[in-house]
Formats: sequence, C-alpha cells, structure tokens
Amino acid sequence: MNFTGVRLFSKNHLWVQDEETTFDQIVGITRHALDQLGDIKLLYVSDDVELSKLVRQGRLAFTIESVKSVIDYESPISGSVVEVNGAVINSPEEINKDPENNGWILKIKPESRAQTSTLMSSAQYVEYLKTC
Repeated sequence: MNFTGVRLFSKNHLWVQDEETTFDQIVGITRHALDQLGDIKLLYVSDDVELSKLVRQGRLAFTIESVKSVIDYESPISGSVVEVNGAVINSPEEINKDPENNGWILKIKPESRAQTSTLMSSAQYVEYLKTC
C-alpha cells in the first residue's frame, strides 16, 4: 500500500491517511495503541462493515482482542468501505509487526474531504498522548 498526504489521528488512537492513487482513506491503529494493547490475537470487523456499505463516523468499525484486553474501535470517518485488509483479518498478528503501514485495517471512500477535519495532526496527536 502506498500512502500520500498527511497522516491524521483520532482520539481513539487510529491513523487515517490518503491512499496514493485513489485518495481513499486508509485506517489503522497507531503504534501507541499497539503498545497499550500488547500482542494482538484476534481482529473482528463489525457486521456493519461490508464492501460498498456506508460506515458512520463514531460507529463501531472493528474490535481487537489482545493479550491484555478487548477494545472496540469506532470509525474515524464516514464513507463507503472500499476494502478490508484480508491479510490482517486472516493473520491479525501482522498488525503487531507493522501497525502503521502493512497492518492497516480498512480503506474507506469518505463522504467528503471535510471528514478529516475532526482528526488531529501529528503534532496535535503527540500533545494529546501527553494527556493519556
């Protein structure tokens, strides 16, 4: 997967970035989230997350089960699901190796470019981490 543009971050420790050729939004968990979770054992994509189906910002997108806990993640943006990363569905431990690149989870075609206005820049995310 080739990324372009600025990587943005949500308060629930997801990253969002443009895919290079389509400008769809790629979504994954941050290294910080992985460090908090420990090794990921299972990844469940919500029943509402299907190809070409609309996923809503703030609604359950996927659940990660790790050695430490089970966490539900809400979608950071609204849009149509373009792709679910089958490699991490079949082998969720792949996220442990590379959460911020090959460990991406969803590709979403946003309803509008304004969808990312609620997300944090890298500098804002670093400051936000100081409060966690």
